[in-house]
Formats: sequence, structure tokens, C-alpha cells
Amino acid sequence: MSKLKKKIFDYLPAIFIVLISASAFVPGFLQSGASEALEDNQQFLEDARTTYDFMVDQARYIYEYDSDIYTLMWQELQACKELEVEWLSIGGNTTDLQNSTFVALLLSHLSNVNVLADQTFSFSIDTDLRNNPEQMTYEIDVSSTGASYEINRSDWETYPIFFRTTLVGFLTDTYSEWYADPGVAFFTNETMEFLLSDYPSELSVGFNFLYAEDTIYTLDRRCNLYSITQKPIFKQNAKIEEYLFEIGDMQALVTNYRTIISVMTVATLLAAAMAGRLEERKISHKVSILRADLKNDENLIIGEVDKFSFLIITAALIIAVSALIFILLF
Repeated sequence: MSKLKKKIFDYLPAIFIVLISASAFVPGFLQSGASEALEDNQQFLEDARTTYDFMVDQARYIYEYDSDIYTLMWQELQACKELEVEWLSIGGNTTDLQNSTFVALLLSHLSNVNVLADQTFSFSIDTDLRNNPEQMTYEIDVSSTGASYEINRSDWETYPIFFRTTLVGFLTDTYSEWYADPGVAFFTNETMEFLLSDYPSELSVGFNFLYAEDTIYTLDRRCNLYSITQKPIFKQNAKIEEYLFEIGDMQALVTNYRTIISVMTVATLLAAAMAGRLEERKISHKVSILRADLKNDENLIIGEVDKFSFLIITAALIIAVSALIFILLF
């Protein structure tokens, strides 16, 4: 073996160990970054879940609050129907005082409906978006994580949650469309004719109500208010699912990195052990030469290279480089 080749061969174990150690550094570095990203996403997930719970509580409160008011609105409307029954029972013998009293009580209950409607969250949302045409969202509240619970204008425009009309419009067209057969008003024809002929100005005032076409006397989960307040919750839930998916991938990645690091650690230790054996073999080789010279017996000379140790250290390098290529490509 030439001196150059021998010198190169002598340095090979050290070179192999350096390459194995360098290869082991890469997955350690990548695993550190992946672990940090995993911790960040786990915090994001926790915040997203906190925000989700906050939105659910807010949506439930809004829905129940407006539902309770809606029930009170219908109680006022029911009182109007009871007044009508009493008034009709008198027949054509009613006096002007009885008529005016009937209308005054009727309008009082209908005014109460309007007042109740204006106390709902639906009214606040509708009013804010109407008064601010450039505003794209209505912020209901902000969670402890700093995330806003908002209703999009596009959803509000697609599914209106508050109805503005006139009193006569509600008693005739709206009621006919939502709650009865076509052409049937809230009051009987006799009552409507009386009101329209004697109190037209009182019926022309504005009247507010909630959109609830698919419900009659109570709000349920088919109403626009429920649908609109749930949309941000559905989006938040989708965000949670994305975080869960990403965290699952990151956990698998970190586990792979840890496995590869373990493999490379074993390869490094094995290479270091084999390098030590190669050095011991060199020393033994030199000692055996001296012994052979003293006894004049070349058979006592031990080979300079421990082929088994060199084979093991080469295999360790192949394993380390293969693992490095694997994590870089996959």
C-alpha cells in the first residue's frame, strides 16, 4: 500500500465519524424546530378551543335571550286576538267609547310588540349594519384569547334576522305570508275593515319583528338568528380540526425524528467504538512487528487493519447517510 493511500486509509475512520456526527446533527436540529412548531400549534389549539367555547356560550345566550323576547311578543299578539274576540262578541251594538277603547288597547299591545323587538340582539345587529354600510362585520364580543366573535354582513344580507315594515303591512301581507293561508290577515276581515277605515294613520306606523318564517310562536333552530350566530362557530370548529390535523402530522414527524436520532446515536457510538478498535489494531500491529523482528518470525506480525471493525464503521456511515437522505426527502 502506497504511503498516500495508507495515510488516506488512516484518516478514514475519523472522517467517517465526523460525517456520522454531522448527519446526526441535522435531525436533531429539525426535531428541535418541529417540537417548537408543535408546541405553538398546541397553544393555538388551546386558544381555538377557548374561543370556540366562548362563541358557543355567546350564541346560546343571544338565541335564548331573543327567543324569550319573541315569546313575549307573541303573548302581546295573543292578547290582541283575545281583545278582538271580546269586541266581536258584542256585535254591531258597540258604542264609540267601546270602539275607541278596543283600538287603544289593541294599539297598546302592538306597540309593546314593537318595543320588545327593539330590545333584541337581532335589532342591535340589524341597526348597526344598516347604519354603517361600509362595515363588513358586526362584533358581538371578544374572547379572552383576543379573537372576535363576529357576524358577517354577507350572512346578514343573505339571511335577514330583523324585519322592518308597517303595522298594516305586518297584519296583512306579512302575517298572510308567514303564518296563515294566503290572503288571510292577522285579524278577521270585519276587524281589518274597521281598523283600515277608521284608524288608517295608526296602522301606517313602523313595526319591527324578527324573521322566523319557519316558526310560528317560538324561535327554533330553523330561524335565521340561530343559523347566522352558528356560522362563526362552524368556522371555528373547522379551524380546530385543522389544528388537530396539523398537530397529528407534527407529532408523527417529531416521533420520526426521535427514532432517526436514536438510530444515528447508535451509529455514532458504534463508529466510535470501531474507530477505537482500529487504533488498537494499529498499535498491536506495530508491537507485533517489533516482536517479529526480535524473534525473526514474520508469522508473528498482526495485520494493520481490522477489516471487521472497518466494515462496521462503514455500515454505520451508510445507515447515518441513508437516514439523513430519508428525512430530507420525506
